[in-house]
Amino acid sequence: MSRCIHLLSFLLLAGACAAPQAVRDITYPKGFRYYSKEELSTAMGRMAEDVEALDEILRTGADSPEARARVIELLQDLKRRAEGLEAPGALTNHPRLARNLPLFLKAVEAARLEAERDPPRYYLAGNIVGACMHCHSQPDVP
Repeated sequence: MSRCIHLLSFLLLAGACAAPQAVRDITYPKGFRYYSKEELSTAMGRMAEDVEALDEILRTGADSPEARARVIELLQDLKRRAEGLEAPGALTNHPRLARNLPLFLKAVEAARLEAERDPPRYYLAGNIVGACMHCHSQPDVP
């Protein structure tokens, strides 16, 4: 009996020291996409910086070729960062993100294509800013 208690204590201690990812690999089903708080805050923080820069360019005027190039660059960065969070068809611990991300990616791609037109159109790029505000104004989104 004493050996069983020691073994159980050892297993619990080893489990407590295990890396969070190792624990998640055991406790969540295969194919489950777990978003850590750090991963989300880092990716969303960078996306927020891109959106703020995009908003600033659009508000102050994107008439120059340099501004146009910067708008396109910011939209490409947004797409790349959002794709890093994508988990098509997987269950996740952040269902709103999983539900809204494909629509966001389509909106960013459409905005980029419109910005690349001659002459460029920035209406959809302006909508990206509004899309972020809409999603993050909902009660359970940080």
